[in-house]
Amino acid sequence: AVVNFRCEPIDCSGAAPRVIYEVEPNRVFELTEIRIEGSDLLRVEKIRGQLQTETASRVGGVTFFRDLPLIGGSMRGLTSNERLRSDEETIRRNLVEQGYLAARVHSRLAIRPVRDSRLVIFHVDEGPISRLSEVVSEGNRAIPEQELRRAIPLSVNAPYSPALARLGIQQLRQVYSNHGFLAAFVNLDLSQFEDRKGTRLRLGYRSNEGNPTIVREISIAGTTRTNRAAITRYFDFQIGQLLTPEKLRTTQSALY
Repeated sequence: AVVNFRCEPIDCSGAAPRVIYEVEPNRVFELTEIRIEGSDLLRVEKIRGQLQTETASRVGGVTFFRDLPLIGGSMRGLTSNERLRSDEETIRRNLVEQGYLAARVHSRLAIRPVRDSRLVIFHVDEGPISRLSEVVSEGNRAIPEQELRRAIPLSVNAPYSPALARLGIQQLRQVYSNHGFLAAFVNLDLSQFEDRKGTRLRLGYRSNEGNPTIVREISIAGTTRTNRAAITRYFDFQIGQLLTPEKLRTTQSALY
């Protein structure tokens, strides 16, 4: 498409000039295919729902539907520079989650000789895969390292996945909560180096356990007809005891 404009008067002067846009739509293309090249790790079918670029629907070839003013565009497929940039990042993130941290993705449009159709090609440069050479838990004192390691979903020699690494933080905090350390938090320490096997990573989880949560006081509010003893007998904890999320859930369920 080509868009030009002109003014009346020609220099756009005066109190109320007019601006006229002249549009030449030219050829109409259909986006018939999305292709990923340079990698066997991703298939368009598996990530199509994550992409903003859309191919023409099956009824796009039916003249009646294609020429409808409101839906004709979507029947021919959808793409734009912004959509392509977003899809490049989506494909790159999928590769990163499989351990290809340095992956790069570029897109281009190609014209097919059939029926004025186009295809989008995403060219992938995977780069080296990053594997874990070491997975450690540090800073723990109250809970054995073996128990913490079982909560980490990554192991030595596995490809590094940022999503699984973040999941490890959540699961470690859950372990601490189950032991009464409700204020514990976990930081992720990732270091990278190169060896003859390629890119290697050391993944460390550093824990700050804090202190265990002990019940110091129990307050009951909102009761008008029920005495305190009728409620506290359902509690799964008492003053001076360790508090865990499981005990809170059990107590809440019993009170209901």
